[in-house]
Amino acid sequence: SEAENNNVLDDSLPGSDADIDGGDQIGQLRLRRLELQSTISQQAHTQTQLKQSIEVQNLRGMVRTQLGVLTKQGRNLSERTAQLKQCTADGEAEREEVAEAERRLEELLDKRQRLEAMAGRVTDKLLGSRKRRAELLVLEGMGGSGITSDAADDKIDRAGPDAAAGGSLTSTGSSRARSDPQSAKRRRRAAR
Repeated sequence: SEAENNNVLDDSLPGSDADIDGGDQIGQLRLRRLELQSTISQQAHTQTQLKQSIEVQNLRGMVRTQLGVLTKQGRNLSERTAQLKQCTADGEAEREEVAEAERRLEELLDKRQRLEAMAGRVTDKLLGSRKRRAELLVLEGMGGSGITSDAADDKIDRAGPDAAAGGSLTSTGSSRARSDPQSAKRRRRAAR
């Protein structure tokens, strides 16, 4: 330390101030001491600068590392943002498709209900027509046999509404009977 250096320098000084050579040596030693102190101060200053330079370099390295990390995170964030936007767009498209499918389903169900109602009405009309046709064929077959209307109704009920479409009275046979008067006459005779 500086105090120790001063002590060493003071101990090395000669005891007689009258000696000229001793005075020169003292002056040289004092000058040397000042140079050493200056050198020590410069070295301390240089060491401080080196430490600061090393710290700055370390900080720059840390900054570069952090910038690299932030850049990578920024790219990842951009990619995920784009994916999120795409997912949102896909979700909107799927919701629109679901809404369209539900609308079509409602339309189809409504159409089905109307068709079922229409089919029911057509079936009722068809059954009514077949029943009237069976009644006409039965009455035509009985001719003037003297059967009462109650008996004829009972026979029609037992024959059912599909009598004209089955058994011996097929739709082809019934149309042939209407077109052939002789056949109708033969059936009336057979009924008598």
